[in-house]
Amino acid sequence: LTAAIDYFADLGASAGEGGSRRQRIARAFEVSIAYENTLARQLIEGLSDIEGLVIHGITDPERLAERVPTISFTVEGIEPETIVRQMNAENIFVWSGHNYAWEVVHQLGIPTEQGVVRIGIAHYNTAAEIGETLE
Repeated sequence: LTAAIDYFADLGASAGEGGSRRQRIARAFEVSIAYENTLARQLIEGLSDIEGLVIHGITDPERLAERVPTISFTVEGIEPETIVRQMNAENIFVWSGHNYAWEVVHQLGIPTEQGVVRIGIAHYNTAAEIGETLE
């Protein structure tokens, strides 16, 4: 646990002036959220161009602060697991299923045994990786 806290304090220090440990950790989260939202915007814009693909969740760029940078989607006529296998074969690791949100998936009218494709973005991902994901 201490190493994880040290990591975020160091990340915050690399993003700006020093400050207390608490300030550096808070800065790390602020910078990470802003960066992850930039990547989420790139991913959402790219996915939105794919015919038959439906993103489940907020897609409005002005509302990205209202969501986490985990994007769930389905593609008409293609099972999520098929997409996952193809992407994993290209070393792009995504997941499928209901992701413990069974009721949400059910309310969206998606078969819970299929679920959605899920792509999670973190502060260590890059714009180039998002580009590769969209190819």
